[in-house]
Amino acid sequence: KVSVGGVGGVCSERCDSSRLGLQRRRRALGAWGRMSKQEAAIPVHVQRRLATVLSHLAENRKEPCGGAIRHQGCSGGTVDVEDLASVPFVRKHSSEHLDDKPEILFDPRRFEATQKPLLEASTLPAEVYNSRTWYLRELERVFMPSWMLIGREDEVAEAGSYLAIDTEWGGPAAVVRDQGGRLHAFANACAHRGAKILQDGAGKVPRSGLICPYHAWTYDHTGKLIIAPGMKNSVKFDEDDIRLAPVSLEVFHGFIFVNQSQDAKPLAECLGDLPEKLPEWFGVDGEAKNMICAGRRTYDVPCNWKLIFENTCETYHTSVVHKGSLGPMKSSPMEPHIGDWDGVRVPTQRSIVPLPTDFEGNNFPLPAFTDKSAFVNIFPSLQINVTWDCLWWMYTVPTGENTSRIEMGFCFPAETTKLDIFPSRLERYMNRWHVAVTEDNEIAMNQTRGLRSTLRRPGRFCELEFGTHNFNNWLLSKVLDNSGCEWDPGHRIFKSPGELWSNDDKQVLMLAEQVAAKQAIGQVGMKALPIAASPTLALGSGSRVCVTGATGFIGLHVV
Repeated sequence: KVSVGGVGGVCSERCDSSRLGLQRRRRALGAWGRMSKQEAAIPVHVQRRLATVLSHLAENRKEPCGGAIRHQGCSGGTVDVEDLASVPFVRKHSSEHLDDKPEILFDPRRFEATQKPLLEASTLPAEVYNSRTWYLRELERVFMPSWMLIGREDEVAEAGSYLAIDTEWGGPAAVVRDQGGRLHAFANACAHRGAKILQDGAGKVPRSGLICPYHAWTYDHTGKLIIAPGMKNSVKFDEDDIRLAPVSLEVFHGFIFVNQSQDAKPLAECLGDLPEKLPEWFGVDGEAKNMICAGRRTYDVPCNWKLIFENTCETYHTSVVHKGSLGPMKSSPMEPHIGDWDGVRVPTQRSIVPLPTDFEGNNFPLPAFTDKSAFVNIFPSLQINVTWDCLWWMYTVPTGENTSRIEMGFCFPAETTKLDIFPSRLERYMNRWHVAVTEDNEIAMNQTRGLRSTLRRPGRFCELEFGTHNFNNWLLSKVLDNSGCEWDPGHRIFKSPGELWSNDDKQVLMLAEQVAAKQAIGQVGMKALPIAASPTLALGSGSRVCVTGATGFIGLHVV
């Protein structure tokens, strides 16, 4: 830090523009002395502002600053160079994301506002969600070392059954159960010329093995090569020495995780004390062990993966985004914990899955094994939500800097799935999950467009966004080159002096009603256009419509 006596930015800039000029600014910069490499790395616009302040000092020694337009902060105090460097990057157009300026994009000083305590902190800048350069670093530093959920053991219960996934950071990988009942994970790429062997998702491998669709090289269920047509005369070619590249595999309470990094830390280290914090599901006798995946859904969303995952970390939005479905949700932070995860406790009087209007007030549409609920966020992008009678996961997989895929799975105790009422109950549960994720996806797409604004600046966090703030800082600790960015999500728990603000507040509910009414009018208008009474009526973007109303009636006419 370098402190200089002087005035605030507006005063100094205007004094400079009116009296100094480029030559004088350069001489003032010379007063700073010969610059070191570290100083020379400071952006030019910051150097110029610093020179402006020093120039103003030199002039101010000769005469007071009364002739200039004085900024309200021009008190002759000190100006910190870091204050000058904290000026936000101004985008020239909505597609400028600092991809060609990594020294600015990854400058740790730009994220100091996010790293402050929650009630003082600001959100991330827009380029973090749009920059391809940032996205590629996330793939390398965030996703490549992480464990990814590929599915449940019960989904590959039979010999030859498999699960396959294809990611932008590690490529295609698969898990296959062999004839002896063991699971094997390997790269889903032929050892010959790299063709993808198994299709993504779930399937069954023939007893003859995994057959490459390109040249029919065939592997057994462990990934070992057993047939290589036409290779008999190849020199020093031995089928016994060739197999599909192995991939790390671990199972936790029925969940199958794989990791394609050579330096992956154990899954147990990532999960830390999760089993102790949520024993009803993940303890030694936790119910998750005995669950069956009763359904799957996939959603492709044109937005950055973080917008989806950040949304899952908080309940601040539920009164508005889910006004007509889930409604308000109280929440509190998970207590201090160990591992690369965080949690949101959600106190409820019933399972959080059924919609408030479902099952006519029956709080136990399915048998409950606990009376607690929580949203568990396993970094970087897996959420497992646990409640009274079931659990479901939502794995957000980035497919590009502005595209994502959501893989969802819905699990119930094995005994529950045997009940006669289960199929009809499952249908209602699946509808709830679809409604909620669709509403979340729509707001994420809305946010994607808003972040393109060149005038958008990072906003402030609400106290209910403790989970999003925690995740953002964990992410920065992985992406930025700065030891000062180290972040332990289990020890950065927000502790409110009193009870947290709740999103069932009367004011927010009133505003949510207005938002819902506005959306309803828009939907009615869109549906009415194709059946307009006048065949010559044509409404386009920008058309003006007058709205009039009386009790029970709404009238519209084109202005």
